[in-house]
Amino acid sequence: MSAADRLAVDEKSRILAVANPAFDAWYWDTFVALFSGATLVIPEQKHTLVGHSLARFIQRNGITHVTLTPSVFKTMSPFESEALQAM
Repeated sequence: MSAADRLAVDEKSRILAVANPAFDAWYWDTFVALFSGATLVIPEQKHTLVGHSLARFIQRNGITHVTLTPSVFKTMSPFESEALQAM
């Protein structure tokens, strides 16, 4: 079973790419999106996505999947997103 299958990534999914390309997470986000037909959402560089701004971005853009480091995750207060399926 592939990672896309385990996380239910399909052509309707929207994966947020916030990792630096120097890290494995960037490759996971990019290639899972490409091979599954999902949309890879790449924020503009002017956006700093941590804490409340990250939660808002996830909600506003219908993000379904995101890979975060524990330190970034800790900056976010609890929030709800109808679209988010895997974090």
